[in-house]
Amino acid sequence: MVQLAIVLVVVMIVSAFQARHLISRGEAAPNFVLRDLQGVEHELEQYRGKTVLLAFMAPWCTVCGLEASNLVAVSDDDPDKVVLGLMIDYSSPAEAQAFVEEHEISFPVLLGNESVHRAYAVKSFPTLYVIDEEGAIRHAVVGYTTWAGLKLRLAL
Repeated sequence: MVQLAIVLVVVMIVSAFQARHLISRGEAAPNFVLRDLQGVEHELEQYRGKTVLLAFMAPWCTVCGLEASNLVAVSDDDPDKVVLGLMIDYSSPAEAQAFVEEHEISFPVLLGNESVHRAYAVKSFPTLYVIDEEGAIRHAVVGYTTWAGLKLRLAL
């Protein structure tokens, strides 16, 4: 039991260190207007009143691919929560589409740009933000997150 507690503390410390440069809890999430892979425009502000999970990913990111099924499961589990993928660091929309198809992603995936990349201080992938109903950052995480970890962050 002591070993498990030590592992959990180490994981928490590493997670906090990785997220140190991200937007802080309680700050307003920067608004954006981006198109998804079908050309539909999405503005973050249109989701005000709902909890939003922003998943920043890259098509070459192996960990993003591993995490994709967890994001899909969370998206499918709770229609009151919005999951949006933000594809960053891609060479073409076709490359982004191939990633979505390979990982059977069913939630909207938006084609990000350098402005959104900077606004959210994304330095590595995957990076996740949970935004509350009022548009404030509730959680920011870098690295792989399990289904249970996603559900817990969306609930708190």
